Amino acid sequence: MTDRICVVDEALASCLNMVVDTNALNLEYECVRARDRLECLKLIQNGLADFAPFEPEDMYIAAKFMDDSLAIFLEMRNAITQLDVFRFLSVAVVRNDANINYPADLRGKVSCHTGYGRTAGWHMPIPRLMTEKLIKPDCTGLNPVNEHELAAVSDFFSRACVPGKWSPDEITDQLFKRKYPNLCSACNDPYRCSDGDEYSGFEGTLRCVTQGLGQVAWTSYTTVRRVFGMDTVTPSSEIVNFSFLCPEGGRRPLTSPFPCVWSAKPWNAYMTRKVTAVAIMRDMQQRIGRAVELARTAGNVRSADWLTRVLGFEPEAVAVPMDELTVFTAAEYLARSNFTLSIEGRGCRGRILRFCVVSEKEQRKCQDLRMAALSRRVLPEITCVRGSTTMDCMDRIRRGEADMRTFDSNDAFRAGRSYNLKPIVTEIYPNTQESASFAVAVVKSNSGINRLEDLREKRSCHTGFGRTAGWNIPVFALSQRQLIYPQRCRFGRAVSQFFSQSCVPGAKDFVNDIFRDNPLSLCSMCVGNQALGGAGRCSSEPSEELFAGFRGAFHCLVEGGGDVAFVRHTTPFENTDGNNLENWAVGLSSNNFRLLCLDGGVRPVQEYQTCNLGKVPAPKVMTDGWKSAERSQDIRAVLLRLSDLFSPSFGGQVIFRLFGPYEGVPNLLFTDFAERLGDLGPVDYIQGLGHDFVRMMEQTTCGSERLHHAVATGVVVAVFTCLLSIYYR
Repeated sequence: MTDRICVVDEALASCLNMVVDTNALNLEYECVRARDRLECLKLIQNGLADFAPFEPEDMYIAAKFMDDSLAIFLEMRNAITQLDVFRFLSVAVVRNDANINYPADLRGKVSCHTGYGRTAGWHMPIPRLMTEKLIKPDCTGLNPVNEHELAAVSDFFSRACVPGKWSPDEITDQLFKRKYPNLCSACNDPYRCSDGDEYSGFEGTLRCVTQGLGQVAWTSYTTVRRVFGMDTVTPSSEIVNFSFLCPEGGRRPLTSPFPCVWSAKPWNAYMTRKVTAVAIMRDMQQRIGRAVELARTAGNVRSADWLTRVLGFEPEAVAVPMDELTVFTAAEYLARSNFTLSIEGRGCRGRILRFCVVSEKEQRKCQDLRMAALSRRVLPEITCVRGSTTMDCMDRIRRGEADMRTFDSNDAFRAGRSYNLKPIVTEIYPNTQESASFAVAVVKSNSGINRLEDLREKRSCHTGFGRTAGWNIPVFALSQRQLIYPQRCRFGRAVSQFFSQSCVPGAKDFVNDIFRDNPLSLCSMCVGNQALGGAGRCSSEPSEELFAGFRGAFHCLVEGGGDVAFVRHTTPFENTDGNNLENWAVGLSSNNFRLLCLDGGVRPVQEYQTCNLGKVPAPKVMTDGWKSAERSQDIRAVLLRLSDLFSPSFGGQVIFRLFGPYEGVPNLLFTDFAERLGDLGPVDYIQGLGHDFVRMMEQTTCGSERLHHAVATGVVVAVFTCLLSIYYR
């Protein structure tokens, strides 16, 4: 029997190594590739994979959003504490002289936490105290959601040590810490109040109550036993000065065999489909156990790699099978520990942020993002609003029917100027701190084209009419070099007089051809949808025009007879050297192409920073320009938190992949090539995009006031001429 284990992209090579290595034991594994662990959950639910290891937060998604259709059949426990039912128990340790006998007695006391947003020291005790109506956030105020929580905790405790980042952006983090200084005043370094504080972490909280000002410490039970030497011959003499505080009231000595537990975190575990769990779980348990034993016996780097990356076992972890008679669904497994409260118990959950989407697949990715965000306790909650087009989303945001959407630089310019939207965060690209890409002109290495002037009477490939890298910047560059002379907004006519033929998707669209005189030569190289016999020719949509978009323009250069492709600097790399497996791109090398420099000469495609036509600001997530500072901060904090959580290449988790293709479709919600999101602060669209870029757009867009005036004048003359003809008829 072949076991189909689901693995994320980063672990695929390791999984293939495991398949080879485990053949010696007659173990048959098949690696089912998934974009992220959320897709693994779906593949298992739909019977397309058999199992995979998951974290408790992942199990919450299965329990909450997948009809609780998955079941746990094997846990991954620590070898030292493998007899413990839970990974750790969250406990409250109080000083005996603090007069704390009930949770209500914690009001006005000095509290020590492992860190802001940490499980045992924050997400477990704070929701429990909120459930008991002891901590009461004021959800009616205008403050950002996470500030409601901080304000309520600040009001409840007289002093505290809550180290760490209270907000993903540094400015807001410092603002909160100045506003609620008592939550840092009990730290060893109250001015920094950082993750590295001596009183942070499981052991740090106990130092806070044993050496510092603390009266209650939120930590784990195993840490209490270790710090006080309870498993040694001579326990600490201080053990008599502290007790466990019970959530239902009362205290117990630290030496009690039954500690007072506030909540518990389950172990990481394997899940499979509930309907087949009992029938096949014993076989799966045995085969996984044998694979783990093989890896441990081999003791080499290769086996250690797939043991961790594929099977999910840390060096000290052991496999503990679940009993066939006690198969837990995901919801039942979490309920044993009251872990769900740590996710759902945060206050002020009524506020939402509405992400505007324009396609079915974009909506599905948005829904997946919502599930992943909720499982990681990100508030306000994200919801998805469907718009018909990008411009419809701009209008919906302006009217208050949606809150945000990512716009590329061209659309961001239009959204800012015509719809009064403002940028909140920007995409950041790999290997650079700049939130910009570069517009480049790509030619074949053997083309003999060495400067922009050589392009006259050649054939050009563009991403689309009115697109930044594929149209506006090239038009501006050609104009600045005095190679074309656009007059009265007739950019299409000017370009057609310079190139012999082109593919400019969207050139004949109603909104782009405002004078109805864009020459047909702008579409002469376009081919439409080949599967539909060329239907949709010259459409701006890549689904209708093969040569539309960045990949399409490069395809036009490779197979469509083009001499130059105007794209962004990443396009040659994304479609050569084995990075694009489509037939037309197979075998292409980046060495087969060169970049045309603005001031003359050609360079290898790797030298885009010094050989380009201009910078393209990265896409921006934008919201209504009139939105309050507090609501804008909610959006900023959520987006930056999502970036921290779901950017694997930047240290995030792979439960959900924020960037990259989704169901085979590129650039949904965010650009595939982005690595993370960066804070822009309170800026308008001109500051966010840059003055030089805005000036370039105003000179190459038929939407500036000057060009609107030209169009309006033409309309008035046409109407006046028509009236005269009627009068003299």
